[in-house]
Amino acid sequence: MTEPNRRGVRVEADALTRRFGDTLALDGVTLTIGPGEAFGLLGANGAGKTTFIRCLTGVLLPSGGDVRVDGISPLSDPAAVRARLGFVAETSRLYPELSVLAFLRFAAGARGLALAGWVANHVDPHMAAAEENVRALEARLAAPLGIGFCSFSR
Repeated sequence: MTEPNRRGVRVEADALTRRFGDTLALDGVTLTIGPGEAFGLLGANGAGKTTFIRCLTGVLLPSGGDVRVDGISPLSDPAAVRARLGFVAETSRLYPELSVLAFLRFAAGARGLALAGWVANHVDPHMAAAEENVRALEARLAAPLGIGFCSFSR
């Protein structure tokens, strides 16, 4: 389980397999990602990256093997697993019509957090940029904003 004041989670996959009919999308993936480690999935289209993430979050059931986040199986408690994870996609999944401040409020609300203190410390000093909309900033800030969304933790 999660230790107090520890940043990050432990992700473990053991012989994780997923089939779609005759197609083998994941073939016995075994890995451990320690708390605080940055990890990326790289590969060609169809290599299994999205399938791995979907199995990890409980969106998709594995055909075999096991996956756990802080010792919790997404099969038994997908909500607890999702509450511990963040995800940054290669392409933007932001809402371009929102201001940056509105996006941060949305992201905090989605994680069930009160944002007032966080905004005062991190956004207010940069209010001019926070009033721009995401579309205007997307080319240069999409990845950092996505990472910010993922960094909200309880």
